[in-house]
Amino acid sequence: MMVFSACAGTRPSATVSRLEAVYEARSARNATQLLVLTTSADTEVRALAWTGLGNMDVPDSLGLFGRVAADGSAEAWFALSQQRLPADTLRLVEALWHDRAAERAHLALVLGKTGDAVSRAFLNTRFDPQATDGVNRAVALAISRLNLVLPPDEALYDRLIASRVPVEALYGFYRLPRPVLTQAQQQALFGRLSEPEARQYVVGILGKTGHTGLSPWLAGQDWSAHDTRFAVEALRALNRMPEWSLTEWETVAELATHTNPSVVKELMDLLSARPHTANGQRLALHVAETTTHEAVRIAALRVVATADRAAALGRIPAGVFPTDPYLTLDALRLTGLPSEIDSLDRNTVAAWQTVTYLGESLPLTEAAERHLRRYVEHADLRVAATAVGILASQSRFGADDSLRYRAVLDSIAVHNRGTDGLLIADADLLARFGRRPVWTLVTDLGTVRMVLYPDAAPATVTGFIAATLAGSYTGSWFHRVIPNFVVQGGQFVAGTRADPPFTLPTEAAGLAFTRGKVGVASSGRDTEGGQFFIMLQDMPHLDRNYTICGEVVEGMEVVDRMTNGTRIRSAAVSPGE
Repeated sequence: MMVFSACAGTRPSATVSRLEAVYEARSARNATQLLVLTTSADTEVRALAWTGLGNMDVPDSLGLFGRVAADGSAEAWFALSQQRLPADTLRLVEALWHDRAAERAHLALVLGKTGDAVSRAFLNTRFDPQATDGVNRAVALAISRLNLVLPPDEALYDRLIASRVPVEALYGFYRLPRPVLTQAQQQALFGRLSEPEARQYVVGILGKTGHTGLSPWLAGQDWSAHDTRFAVEALRALNRMPEWSLTEWETVAELATHTNPSVVKELMDLLSARPHTANGQRLALHVAETTTHEAVRIAALRVVATADRAAALGRIPAGVFPTDPYLTLDALRLTGLPSEIDSLDRNTVAAWQTVTYLGESLPLTEAAERHLRRYVEHADLRVAATAVGILASQSRFGADDSLRYRAVLDSIAVHNRGTDGLLIADADLLARFGRRPVWTLVTDLGTVRMVLYPDAAPATVTGFIAATLAGSYTGSWFHRVIPNFVVQGGQFVAGTRADPPFTLPTEAAGLAFTRGKVGVASSGRDTEGGQFFIMLQDMPHLDRNYTICGEVVEGMEVVDRMTNGTRIRSAAVSPGE
């Protein structure tokens, strides 16, 4: 049996056996067994057990608190922070503050995630607006979390607005749909626009409150000197204004020339949702005629089409459909779709167009043949039949290895599934790739390299490695790009559905969703599959709620430029340390 390697050496096989036991208990959501494993002498087993408990409901929160307080590790406090704690247990957590100075950041996490009004008042007395240490940042973030669910507190808000840790202190206001702030508080925030760390959050907050000084301030900015995240926040603030004067239009026109296509596409998307105007039409038409980015062009033409569909159609380049099949559905919608096509999902339309395009490029190259084989098992019979027909017509269709990728995935998934159908981490597979596997995606825009975290999310990393080895990510797209939030990919176009033939357990851990972190898409606990997302900026509200399986170590400038339809041309995984 292969075992984990810290460097070049190996761990005893007994350790791998104990890892397999905790992997199985985590996958089976066996709280009783995990509680036993939290007392293990093996620190890795103990940490994995605590993290697993954080992904399930433990009925006896008071008993759990006692175990957590005795352990005192970050993983143990994380497990408690994920529970619904009654008031008496919250008071016990607060009572530890004086004697557990080294654990205060963890205590703040628990209170911020599960606390009540008493907890917020308690944290307020421990919050120092002038301090910038880690504990004070944890306290500010905990208060911000509670502000999202508790009534406004004007005096507390004053202290947060004046804080020297603006990201954590202002995040709660930034997340509220409409923050309730006094004129004095808004003006105090306006005075912080000159601070780079605070600026993006201040613009987002003041844009929601309708501060009248924001638009003139934005008009005076040199947008070539500002990063993508601030530019997007400015656009969204402007979009909240019901009408645009000449001042706003001048700012918008400057942002339309931004060097990052994701900013310009965001602007076009916002324009398409606003009442069309002559200024908007002219600006969108100019973008459509000058951009070299197909996603931006189609977004601009969608704006043009709100007033003049014929003008929009006349400017669709002849090559837009075969050049980027992912954008087919967007482009076709400009023409008014037949109901047969409009009822299809984007992946099916893209697959259909890709197969047709490959079939028109006869005779088949070896690369085209390999690509076509991926569509033989497509869920839509028209796609599958077209692929089979093309391969057969070229005498290239056979049963040799056309279904290999499914065989690889199925063999791993079936071998490692628990009784509830969740994928169990494969200790041997993880041992093969080490403690920090490197996941490399070559995209249309460049290469992105990520380090995966098998210690934090062993089942997830097992599934992602398996899918990568099977070639399932190659040829897929980043299908959901939300500026200032995430880029999301992993909808497999080569399979019979948009997800791999396994379901991953939720493996949330005590990690923060900061810029560059790689998370796993989810529609509820234990529903994860092969889709992943990369954070474009810090989003603390996601912390400990979703699986984090890695972090970008090279290529964030590529991620920043992504739009819907950016293609993954190849994916590979290699051993790490």
